[in-house]
Amino acid sequence: MALTPNPPRRPALGLAFALACLAAPALAAPDVVVVTGAWMRPAPARANGAGYLAITNRGRLPETLIAVASPAAAKASIHESRRIGPMMIMRRLQILTIAPGATATFAPGGLHLMLESLRKPVKIGDRVPVVLTFDRTGSMRVVFDVRADAAAPAAGGMRMQDADSPPR
Repeated sequence: MALTPNPPRRPALGLAFALACLAAPALAAPDVVVVTGAWMRPAPARANGAGYLAITNRGRLPETLIAVASPAAAKASIHESRRIGPMMIMRRLQILTIAPGATATFAPGGLHLMLESLRKPVKIGDRVPVVLTFDRTGSMRVVFDVRADAAAPAAGGMRMQDADSPPR
């Protein structure tokens, strides 16, 4: 009985193919989603921090921000603040859809990324990594510069509202 040797295995080739498949959405549409001006204010450990930025959709189809994560916080999510009468209301958004050619501006007193229960203090000059995940283009790593901002609105009179509740 003659034995035939097994064909040589090429694990590196298989790994390269798998990585190429995972990267395909990002490679197929370079620079469809562009993030600029990512920053946040200093905050102590175990407190919440807010991240601000601009996200531009240069594509031909809507892009939806479906997840936010950061190793700097226990949890991260999309939030919106708005004034209703004398009260500022803040609510968590499940997703945020950005129309083709549009820019979503995250700024104090409006949209922001909430980094909940910061693992350590963030100080002026620090850089905080955040991963944004979009439905079409996949995940994108963004670094937020920590800086002071004298034009910050006062947080007094703000209450949290669940994303599924209608505004009051």
